[in-house]
Amino acid sequence: MRTPILVFLSVLLTANSFASIGDNAEKVGKKYFDTGEEIVAAFQDRSGESFANLLDMTTISERALDGMKYGHKDKLEIVRGMQQAKGQVGSVVVSLVSADSLMRVVRARHHADGVQVLVRANMGDLGFSYRDFLLYAKGDEAPKIIDWYDYSSGQNYSDSIRQSLIAILPGNSNYGRLLDLVRGKNESRKQFRDLLNATTNQDFNTFFSIYDKADDELKEHRLVLIMANGMASISNDEQRMINTLGLIAEHYGDDEALQFILLDHYHYAGEYNKAIDALELMATHMGIRDSVNWALTAIYYNLMGDNDNAIAAGNQSIELEPDTDFAYLALLTVYNDTKRFDDTVTIMKALEDGFDYEFTTETIGEAPEFQELLDSKAFQDWMVAK
Repeated sequence: MRTPILVFLSVLLTANSFASIGDNAEKVGKKYFDTGEEIVAAFQDRSGESFANLLDMTTISERALDGMKYGHKDKLEIVRGMQQAKGQVGSVVVSLVSADSLMRVVRARHHADGVQVLVRANMGDLGFSYRDFLLYAKGDEAPKIIDWYDYSSGQNYSDSIRQSLIAILPGNSNYGRLLDLVRGKNESRKQFRDLLNATTNQDFNTFFSIYDKADDELKEHRLVLIMANGMASISNDEQRMINTLGLIAEHYGDDEALQFILLDHYHYAGEYNKAIDALELMATHMGIRDSVNWALTAIYYNLMGDNDNAIAAGNQSIELEPDTDFAYLALLTVYNDTKRFDDTVTIMKALEDGFDYEFTTETIGEAPEFQELLDSKAFQDWMVAK
């Protein structure tokens, strides 16, 4: 039996309905959803080989090289190297999601270069992550992955490959093109190259030593801020992460693609109304407002003291995905905080009946926020009836 996750935000913040998927499948083609399910299976099975078999490394390489100044021979060599590394790429990518994660395809939509399939990972105490896989099929062939956008990192996989290539291939000026810095900014270009190298080597001390000395134009560049936030997160430097998130919010707060990252900033800052706005922008960018989005919305309305909207959002979360426990946990938190103990017990019963939960006086008693619930008639009557 699992003990209940009593502090819901600790689960959600480490980072259209499912009923519409059938109709959506007809619009974009069932084979794209099938490939999405293969992606999910590769992650769930921890199979780097299965994931690698879904990759079109030639197209991924070409997307990474787009706009970069390399000779034809060099480009062929890079593509060949990427193809040879396909198995390693598969193993690394599936390892980024914890072994007990629950994965789900939540949306598919047309894209200029193919079809995007959005996959969500529920990693338990580590939170949630989203990856938007760009698929392309030649004729009747099965779709292949030609890129993906990681909402936790704020960039495409091909972008990260481009950055790594620039870092490891000396004697070129592509890092200046990547940043689009004005001519004459030689020091900034050198610093950016060194930042890329430090990122590739995960050398946190060197990265932030260079970053702290950089001028504001470089320090506040979108790409550099994303790199800095990632390095701060990997190194568990909470203050650095708070600082970089603050700069991202200041300079790129309206960027729909970065709203998932910015949720942490608004949570740290206690700006719950902005967190709700960010969730709406995130849904616009994703093209879907899924159950996790509504569950978070419920929690933030609850923190603002807006009980009616909190309950409405929580119920919407359950309606969209009645087979996932986090939707119920969000509403459980709202009902308990608003002292609606009859409703709290109803949600607890649903969690016991539909999921692997068991609520007892002992497990509930471990959480101070449930002390009043323990003394309520609704809870006591339920315990007697059990």
